[in-house]
Amino acid sequence: MRLKTKLKHVLGRNPTIFVPAYRVFGSRHAVNEALVSSDTQLVIEGYPRSANTFAVIAFALAQDRRVEIAHHLHVESQIIYAAKRHIPALVLIRNPADAIRSFLARDPSIEQEWAIRRYVQFYNAVWRVRDRVLVADFSRVTNDFGSVVHALNRKFDTDYTAPVMDQEYRELGFKTIDNVNQNLGSGLLAHVSRPVAGRGENITLIDSSRWAKAERIYKALLQSTD
Repeated sequence: MRLKTKLKHVLGRNPTIFVPAYRVFGSRHAVNEALVSSDTQLVIEGYPRSANTFAVIAFALAQDRRVEIAHHLHVESQIIYAAKRHIPALVLIRNPADAIRSFLARDPSIEQEWAIRRYVQFYNAVWRVRDRVLVADFSRVTNDFGSVVHALNRKFDTDYTAPVMDQEYRELGFKTIDNVNQNLGSGLLAHVSRPVAGRGENITLIDSSRWAKAERIYKALLQSTD
């Protein structure tokens, strides 16, 4: 894994450091399109491979106006920043084994121990602001995203349009995801942010003491949304 990526995740735990630093050193596209700012109306963030792209696209396609969304940086700072400034925030979560397998399939240079540690760090930070964000599980996001948007509206008193996840809408979303992958992911199979056969996610996971912590925070956050 590149040192720059690791540094992003280290700094990304503290918004006071991360946000101004990323404005200077991040890519112009990410700064303008993904980083939280005073103009942000909604944050959609999660650990990598937790339906981030699906949620952002499904949400955006349903709206009749542009909504300034901070997304896809996969760092706690996005969520903490939103919580402190009362910006609506949707936090995506997936069971750790599936999320980490998919993450490793996308980038084989990632060390498994690091990936597990980051999962725990990320969602421990979410736990501390859980009353100020909406947490949604991967299965609910991908199968019933309309109910997630309804819950978002109830929690934050917003009026966003909830999509009806019929076959036509789902296919439109997948087509948009494929276009994004062609533009940003070089069309690589491992980078496609939707279900794809033969992606190679059948990865043997290491025996780590952190698995129990990852499972605990996953279950705790799901229970906190009940």
